[in-house]
Amino acid sequence: MSDDKYKAAIIEQAKKDQAAGKFQTDSIGYKILVKSYVSSVSPDRKNMIAKGLTAVFETNKPEPKTLTLLDYLFGSVKYTKEANNVSYAEFYDSNGEMVATYSNTGWTFYGTKAENARESELRGIYNQAWNSAAKASQESSGTACMTILA
Repeated sequence: MSDDKYKAAIIEQAKKDQAAGKFQTDSIGYKILVKSYVSSVSPDRKNMIAKGLTAVFETNKPEPKTLTLLDYLFGSVKYTKEANNVSYAEFYDSNGEMVATYSNTGWTFYGTKAENARESELRGIYNQAWNSAAKASQESSGTACMTILA
């Protein structure tokens, strides 16, 4: 979908949500739009993690070698390992941004700068449209507040 079509879909979703009394994450439609809109700039985490874990388990070394520029260009993994147990791993994209970590407590995923910027852009469009719809709804129902200056 083009950015113009996304913008129209975001505005329409905001209007629907405002009419239904929902806002952002209260709306399934909003969540779907965020995921779709942000995915266009998302790294392939699944592939990066699969390649990283393969590299970790193919080596018998408890610590990885020093990472080179080439490692960062193709994504990389830093890890701590005892025998065949990985206690901690960090996964990086080709820009050198950490996109995920694994520890004994589980997985954590991090948004990249591009993903965070795109999500922020969507929120701005959505919030402006939602606020406009709320204002229009108040005006049409006659509940708009007036400020009187003395």
